[in-house]
This record gives sequence, structure tokens and C-alpha cells, in this order.
Amino acid sequence: MPDQLIAAYLKALRVNDKLTLARIEAQAAEYDAHNRFGARLVDELSELAADDMPMAA
Repeated sequence: MPDQLIAAYLKALRVNDKLTLARIEAQAAEYDAHNRFGARLVDELSELAADDMPMAA
């Protein structure tokens, strides 16, 4: 499931689909709330979003 969410998130970032981004972030938060292994999907998505931002000149 996390791989599918990450792929969908990257696609939504490319097309700037804010509604889908918000939906996936909510799903990631739900996933994190029930994840016993300590991985933070929300943090991974935040890093992807930061990497996707253009750098200021």
C-alpha cells in the first residue's frame, strides 16, 4: 500500500492536483496511525514534496 500511495502522490505532484494530494496525505496519516513498525509515510511524502519544489535562483 505505501508504494501505491507514493506513486499516486508523485503523479498528483506532477499535475498539481491539490485535492488528491490532501486525500493521499490523509490516507498516509491513517496508515501511520496503525503502523507498528515505526515507519512514517507522512514524513516520506513531505520529503518528496520538498524535493519537487523548484529552487529559488
